[in-house]
Amino acid sequence: MTDAEDFLAISRILTGESELPMGVAEAYRARLERAYPAQVTALLEEFRKLPHEGNRGDHLEAALEQRPELVPLAKELITVWYLSQFTLADGKTQDGPGSVEEYRSGLLWKVIEAHPPGVSAGPYGYWEFR
Repeated sequence: MTDAEDFLAISRILTGESELPMGVAEAYRARLERAYPAQVTALLEEFRKLPHEGNRGDHLEAALEQRPELVPLAKELITVWYLSQFTLADGKTQDGPGSVEEYRSGLLWKVIEAHPPGVSAGPYGYWEFR
């Protein structure tokens, strides 16, 4: 598999979401690679070693327990999918959404059952009648 396919597969496991857009995945992978180049490579390499039988999430959890230095990146990967932003390696600076598509694709909006602020398909006040 390619880096793009593996990144999407590991993203599905870590987020618990089976439907993730490939274009957004590619954007997130590129952003995370710029911020964490060695860790992204190492995480994808660990992912490729996982058995395909059984629960891959369990296998990934066990692999991360053996490689605790990859846990912060796994957390940032989850964060970027839910919030369209993540914290850079300095632990302070946020890398905000790279595009409107990324912002709108944030899984947070699905979880809280709301549209992204500033984006609505309904007229003002539609929420009152929901």
